[in-house]
Parts: sequence; structure tokens; C-alpha cells
Amino acid sequence: MESHTTDKVDEDKGITVMQHFGAPARPYLSFYSFVADPEMIESSEPCGITAKLNVVAGRQKEFLDIMHYNIGETRKEPGMILYDLNADIFDPTVFWLIEKWQSMADLYTHTQTPHFKKTGEEFASTGCLHPENGGLVSLYRTGFDIERPTNNPIIIKEDLEGITTMQHFGAPARPYLSFYSFVADPEMIESSEPCGITAKLNVVAGRQKEFLDIMHYNIGETRKEPGMIL
Repeated sequence: MESHTTDKVDEDKGITVMQHFGAPARPYLSFYSFVADPEMIESSEPCGITAKLNVVAGRQKEFLDIMHYNIGETRKEPGMILYDLNADIFDPTVFWLIEKWQSMADLYTHTQTPHFKKTGEEFASTGCLHPENGGLVSLYRTGFDIERPTNNPIIIKEDLEGITTMQHFGAPARPYLSFYSFVADPEMIESSEPCGITAKLNVVAGRQKEFLDIMHYNIGETRKEPGMIL
């Protein structure tokens, strides 16, 4: 993939630092140029981004004003599938940005737009994002093929002892099934309100195929549910 990355450390000096899982932290604008041009994903492949954005306490309105314009303009881009900002239910200074793009090339094009540059400049001028830990970002391939043949579905026993523990940011760890029962019934969100979940799942090395076999079946069935959006 042709490299478009330009380190703008001098230009970005003082701008909120962002970090990708497994990569060093970089200033905001050069960070997204780096993310949009990785060696691991071809320019024609579909991709997605999940970003945990850490806002300075009391500066949420400035952050949301900046993002309102950015989201409106980004949603006009032809390669955009999803660009959705969400507020964390435990921490009022945390926001989750979920992105899906038709291709890595479309994501790169997004990072070259005037509204993207304006967003970075306004983050810097307002200081609304945490100056040392502005965001933690994950970039991934999308387009999971649920039609691939898989093993028989795995039935999880009702006994929860020993099942993998899961943790929500700002809440204690719990066993897998009771964790999702807790997440699905929080006191902070009314039952009629729309909601979303972002989960970083840590698979044991060498066990990826078993994990994917389980998830193939789960994804296929979940996508049939009437209340499911994505």
C-alpha cells in the first residue's frame, strides 16, 4: 500500500496525544494519518475504528460542539458507513466514537478533509481533550463472513463458575453471562433508550479458530433479532 503518512510533530505540538492499541502515542493529526495508512490492511479492504475519547472534566460542551460539526460533515462522505458518537454511562468524561468505512482508502480520504483538520485544530485550541491521554483507538478489518460453515453451536452451562470474566470501564469484573445481564439492565439508561456496546475481546493465543467458530454462530443468530441495528 502506498504510504501517505506524514509526521507532523512540529505542526501538532501541543495537540492532544492519541494512542492505538499496540503502537506508540502520537499527536492527533499525525496519529490519524498513521492509522489511515497501516501496512496490515490493503487500501481496498473495509475497515472500522473504535475510539475511546477522554474529555477534560467540565469541557464536554466544547467537545460536543466540535464533534457535532465533524459528524455532520463526515456523514456526507461517500465511503462512510457508520460514524457514531456515544456517551459512556459510568464516566461523564468518556465518549466512544464508532466508525465503519467501505475501504481503508476512504478512511485515508477522511483524514485529508477540511472538517477533519478543523476538528484537530479546535481540539488543540480549546483543550477539551485530555492533553496526555486524549484517546485510545483500535483499527480493525470489517466484513465478517457469517456464511462460512461452522461447528455446531456451543451451549454455555448455567453454572457460571470459572467462566471468563468481563469488565466494564468503571465497574467491577463479573463472569461472562452475569456480566451481560448486568450491562443490559443498568440504572443509568431507561429501557426505552437506544444503546450500544463496544467490547475488546482478548483471545488466548492459538485459540482464535475456536473463538471465531463460536462467534460465527452467535453473530448469525443475533443479526436476526428485531432490535439489532449493528
